[in-house]
Amino acid sequence: MAKVDTVSELPGTQKDIIHLPTKEWSDEFAGKVVVRDFERAEAYRTTNHDWRFRNADDLYVAHAPQKTWEGTRIPRSALGVYLAFQQIESFLPKALQAIFGNDPWFDVNAQKGTPPEAAEIVRDVLIAQYENCQFKENLRRSIKDGVKYGTGIIQLEWLHTEREVNRYTADFKPKRQRIRDLSGNFISVPTGKFTIKMREEKFTETENRPIASHVSIKQFYIDPHCPSPIPQDARYCIRRVLTDLDEIAARRGQQDWTIPSNIFLNRMATDKPMTEADNTLLFTEASRQGSYDPRTDSTLDPGGHRAEVLHYWTKSRYVQVIRNGATSWVIFNQSNPFGFIPFYAITYADMSDRFYGQAMSDVLEGEQRFQQAVLNARIDELALSIHPPTVKHRGINVPQSQLRQRPGALISADDPSKHVIRLFPTGATSQAFVEQEASENRAQKITGLNDLVSGAPARQNPALRTATGANALASGAFSRIQYFVENIEMNVLQCMLADTHKMNQRFLDPNQLVQAVDGRELDPLSVFNADVRFKMRAGSKMTSRQALSAMAPPLMQLMMNPLLLQQLATQGQTVDFPAVFMLFADSIGYTERIELIRDMTQQEVQAMQQRQPDAEQTKLQLQQERMKDLRELSNQEFEQDEELQGQKSQADMAKVILQGMSKELLKSASTNVRT
Repeated sequence: MAKVDTVSELPGTQKDIIHLPTKEWSDEFAGKVVVRDFERAEAYRTTNHDWRFRNADDLYVAHAPQKTWEGTRIPRSALGVYLAFQQIESFLPKALQAIFGNDPWFDVNAQKGTPPEAAEIVRDVLIAQYENCQFKENLRRSIKDGVKYGTGIIQLEWLHTEREVNRYTADFKPKRQRIRDLSGNFISVPTGKFTIKMREEKFTETENRPIASHVSIKQFYIDPHCPSPIPQDARYCIRRVLTDLDEIAARRGQQDWTIPSNIFLNRMATDKPMTEADNTLLFTEASRQGSYDPRTDSTLDPGGHRAEVLHYWTKSRYVQVIRNGATSWVIFNQSNPFGFIPFYAITYADMSDRFYGQAMSDVLEGEQRFQQAVLNARIDELALSIHPPTVKHRGINVPQSQLRQRPGALISADDPSKHVIRLFPTGATSQAFVEQEASENRAQKITGLNDLVSGAPARQNPALRTATGANALASGAFSRIQYFVENIEMNVLQCMLADTHKMNQRFLDPNQLVQAVDGRELDPLSVFNADVRFKMRAGSKMTSRQALSAMAPPLMQLMMNPLLLQQLATQGQTVDFPAVFMLFADSIGYTERIELIRDMTQQEVQAMQQRQPDAEQTKLQLQQERMKDLRELSNQEFEQDEELQGQKSQADMAKVILQGMSKELLKSASTNVRT
């Protein structure tokens, strides 16, 4: 019998028995261990962390409780400030873009003895498997839980199902008609029309692949003594699932499964036990002014009613138990088929020697509460300024309705300055928005997500006046994101890929081809003996992208410089322009490089060839015009030289004449003197 009484502890004869990992568990022992360990883990989490989860949901939806003015039913301001929402939703796209911004988003390196072709097949197989299980979406939800609650969980499982599916094939039968030939005999000829008959065939479809799924942290329980944020370091992990009865009953008759009767299953689903996780879900919906009870079944179909199933994992044991109060039933009790605990935790900020980490909601709570309080106090003060309280003399008989402010109000009083007085507020919250902006700056310092990263309009920051300062702010924010991404790579993604590869080596069907994302069929035989190591590309890409974002513009200008191209050409070299465009695409995070640079089409090549003679003719004309200009210039210079030579000859002749005249004058002068 698999039914177990879990009220009592282990009998005295079993308390002293130490079960080795290789030893089988009896159903009675397994049921008691699972239920008792779950109760201990739930009690620890209820005391220490469930209230944190509720508080995180409260901050995320910016819930502000409605209050009234004391002694009245008049509501006060209850506006919410979405600080946690803004920071969380700004963080998620940056982290996901860093992880999946490359195609492929991980590398597979072949080890000694493994050919590179096998490593490529391992990579393509894993990419196809992760695409089939919508891994990106499941990882997104787990990262969001990690940032919002401090810890997010993702589980790795193996899916093996066989089901009959109907496929329809169309048979086309041509229509014929009888006509007379030339000899008068009747013959049958096709009319060109067809009769379509659908033929139904049944096939057995087999799914045999790994799946990665998001696990809500509210339904995940772990050994309270786990010393790190890594679930594999814990003694046990438990996942609580409310499972449909028809899904449980479908296991009846399968090997290793012990499924009770339908009557017993219906009784187990009638009154499901209430846990603190259910209260957390109730509170989360109530904070949004809604109502929700997770234990209520939402269908009239008995197969859709749900029963609580505890999935208990250790490194050597996997047990499933249906629980309802003091009654439980062990439906599965076998050794762990994987050899490891298949849970992975994403932590925003880990705590030393503890599993549950700090969340962004935890570190932002004080600032968000402060901003909500200051904002609502300011609005309350504005309300008092617009509708101030009124003090009237005790003996004056003035109706209360006349004392309320409204356009055209008339108040009768003997001495208004003494009998009717308006009490205006003192303006204590006039600097509310200055305080709120200072709180925003403190929050950005805590999380590292400034306005440049979140996409909000930048505030007046001295560092933003220069490009260097803006780059420094953006670099600081991305370094915080990079640290978080590298932790995910090291503690989650690389471990998941390695464990998935081990599962493929053990559970893949060697006779069933794996279809790649691009439609190719991959042979799984190359996976079985492949010794590979996995390396993520996000962390290193983020570092290089930050450097490229600053260096890309001057680098592009340098590579396009005609003088550089001419100098390289003299040495028989040139610039690899596809590589330059790849660097540019990396700097902006653009992955579709084929759209940036491509080969010319045949029509474009022909058009280019047709334009080449025109270009040569234009070049020849330019050369002829240049030669003509040079000839004209040389003629002008020659004429100028002749003119200069003529001027020089005239000067020489004038010089000779002057010299002759001077000699004659001197001669005549000397003759006169002698006379």
